[in-house]
Amino acid sequence: MSNKKLKVATSFSGGFGSVELALKYLEIDHEVVFACEWAKAQRESYLLNHGEPTSNFYEDIRELDGTKYTGEIDYYHLSPPCQSYSLSGSRGGAADDRGGLMFEAIKSIDEVQPKMFSVENVRGLLSSNNGEDWKNILKDFNSLKGYTISWGIMNAKEQGTPQNRERVFIVGFRGDGAKMSFPKRRELKLCIKDILEHDVDEKYFLSKNTLDCFARHKRRHDERKNNFGFKIKRIDDLAYSVTTRAGKRNTDNFIRDYSDKNKIRRLTPRECARVQGDFKDMFKFGKASDTKLYEFIGNAMDISTTKNLIVRMLEHLENVNLNAPSKPSFTVSTKDKQLNLFDIGAA
Repeated sequence: MSNKKLKVATSFSGGFGSVELALKYLEIDHEVVFACEWAKAQRESYLLNHGEPTSNFYEDIRELDGTKYTGEIDYYHLSPPCQSYSLSGSRGGAADDRGGLMFEAIKSIDEVQPKMFSVENVRGLLSSNNGEDWKNILKDFNSLKGYTISWGIMNAKEQGTPQNRERVFIVGFRGDGAKMSFPKRRELKLCIKDILEHDVDEKYFLSKNTLDCFARHKRRHDERKNNFGFKIKRIDDLAYSVTTRAGKRNTDNFIRDYSDKNKIRRLTPRECARVQGDFKDMFKFGKASDTKLYEFIGNAMDISTTKNLIVRMLEHLENVNLNAPSKPSFTVSTKDKQLNLFDIGAA
């Protein structure tokens, strides 16, 4: 694989594009053959950051005919919406339409037949519906003909990023061989202070009303002795998991900014991107609002974890006896809605 261009595809690609950014950080010669993202703002952000190497962009995975790419893709990554499996979400599980997209992801892999794939989701996936969803999801993955399936949990803080962010990864290789061992834990050398901006805009500082509201919430939690609620993170510590609405909840990342009279503030979008491993500030904001930027960044995988996973998968692929692509295991009826990236336009 090292001597030729890596052919890549992503679905639920998001506005950040962690896989695409990770490949750029790794300086791996690659071509994004296709991408797939439903939300317009996310598509525009993806195009702004990754439009150059991509030829085809789909809006809906349920209408993507993956058989057009059978056997053509070296690496396929998918991040189905995680809200229905999240511990902080509704816990609707597989019955939720968003949860149902996990099965659409599996069907897409079945059609595309990549040499290797990865699927990412929140750790809450393991316990959704008392573990029944996880059992059924693994059963479906193991139904993919000719694939060897492995899974593991990775935490950003153990992969070089100053953030406590656990995610479940399912990986598969189209061939025979041993299950893949996941990347080893790495010593964390960074903390919040290493990613902070200077001269931060006043809008990121918390008002007295917001502080008073968070303090009331904290007192109620303290009375219940559940150790939950508003806390100020030390800048020599690591961040909590970055959320899609950073600074809106009393459990988000807040720091004391000593450069501005000890005021308390939330992390800026750029700081959140850095906490997600974008240490070189590669991610372009364009015209997106802060609200959208927090959403793009909070939904993404951290780049350090993604880099380490890709490197490990490429190493493992060298020892896989590849099988020829199989006919799809699942019957699926799709309507192709293929779009040219450059017809959509970027923000």
